[in-house]
Parts: sequence; C-alpha cells; structure tokens
Amino acid sequence: MLKNGETVPDSLILRILKDRLNTTECKRQGWCMVGIPTNIEQVNMMKDMMQQPSHFISIDMSDYLIYEKVEQRRWDPVKDRYVYLLKENITDERVLSRLVHRPEDVHDILKERLLEYRSFMQ
Repeated sequence: MLKNGETVPDSLILRILKDRLNTTECKRQGWCMVGIPTNIEQVNMMKDMMQQPSHFISIDMSDYLIYEKVEQRRWDPVKDRYVYLLKENITDERVLSRLVHRPEDVHDILKERLLEYRSFMQ
C-alpha cells in the first residue's frame, strides 16, 4: 500500500500495462482500460508502445460528488474491500473501529489529485 496519498509510479503502471496488452487475449479480443491515462506522460508512453485506443469515454462527475464519495469511503482490512459510510449503515463499533481512512482519500490529497486530473483532461 502506498502511503501519504502517493500514486503508483508511471514506469510501473506502463510496464504492467505493456505486458498485459502484448498478450494474445488482448491482441485478439481488444482491451478496455479504466483510470488510465491520467497524465500526459502516460499518454506519451502509450504512444511509444504503439497502443492507442479506438474509443475514449470520459464520465464527468461534479467535484462535490467526488469529494462526498471518496472522502466518505473507508478500507475494511478484514473484508478486503471499501465501505461507504454514507451508503452503508454500519453501527457495529467493532467494524467502525477497524475501518481505515486511507491517506489518498483525505481532502487535501484528493483536491490536489482532482486539480491535476482536471488540468490533464483540458
């Protein structure tokens, strides 16, 4: 797990992506990516790999909804999944006490990443 809201290095993301896109399955059936590219460096690396999508879909959400959704999520290490405090009515104190508010979900980190993303999408 990355700490303090750090992101996975582009070099690692692109190495994994390159390996996956070079599989027979992806070459025959095509591929769909979610959450990438997120910056111009990733776009350029994909171009260098000669991997360009034929379609691009961007789903826009208001900053308010993003903050509401992400800031209210918590990681449950026992169930190995996110829980959403506004959506799930968790009243068990044992469950609530084990939930982790990950650094990348804190307002200041989220705001910085959102500004980077909005700038990139321009």
